[in-house]
Amino acid sequence: MESGTRYSRWFDTNTFYQKPIIVGKTSASDIDPKNFLRAELLTGKRERKITLPGPYTFSQLSENKHYKNYADLLVDIALAEREIVQKLWNEGVTLFQLSEPCLVYQPYRESFRDQSEVDLALGAIRSVVKDSPGEFVVQTYFGDSALLLPDLLDLPISGVGIDLFETDISSLREQEKTPKKLVLGVVDSRESFVENPSWIADTARKFSEKVGAHNLVFASNSDLKFVPQEIANQKLEALSKASKLFERT
Repeated sequence: MESGTRYSRWFDTNTFYQKPIIVGKTSASDIDPKNFLRAELLTGKRERKITLPGPYTFSQLSENKHYKNYADLLVDIALAEREIVQKLWNEGVTLFQLSEPCLVYQPYRESFRDQSEVDLALGAIRSVVKDSPGEFVVQTYFGDSALLLPDLLDLPISGVGIDLFETDISSLREQEKTPKKLVLGVVDSRESFVENPSWIADTARKFSEKVGAHNLVFASNSDLKFVPQEIANQKLEALSKASKLFERT
């Protein structure tokens, strides 16, 4: 794996990332978590969470110059991430978010990705989380997750994140009272407008009634790094107020 010199736009935001180039068999054997996990900055004993790109999204946002077969690439990325998870667990990380925006982001596709591609992606996620230590949440954003939600909830994970600014609530199906957490992306990380707590609580209520799920977590639809710090703080405060409003009803 090499760090390329080419920068690519991060979805439809005004930020960019350095596209990884896969030039050989993907492996995490040489990765030392201490190089990027600054545990010494945390005070006191607390649970630690880390966000990793999901295997499908990592494969889609990389440049492959080695693998002839895409399925082989996905398998090796999943195995590498599984090894990283174990190393991070040994450093005290207990909660892992696998970000999979590429599963739902498709502005240039005329139809949803075919089932064989979906099955490959889900299989890769399953390889990362199955029998791995810690708690896992798969976070989708920048796209409509309605079609994939039942499949994601079937994975051996504790929760699924949904971008409610891109997902049509009316198209969701009841999930048979799933005990898993549903992380509702109900403030927009790409917009400086600060959502009203009453609107957030009402949107979550409509979602709960439609889907039949009650283990809800209020969150931004993706990282709040796309807005200024002051706006991000206001959005977090709105989420906190909305959660209290929701609990009262």
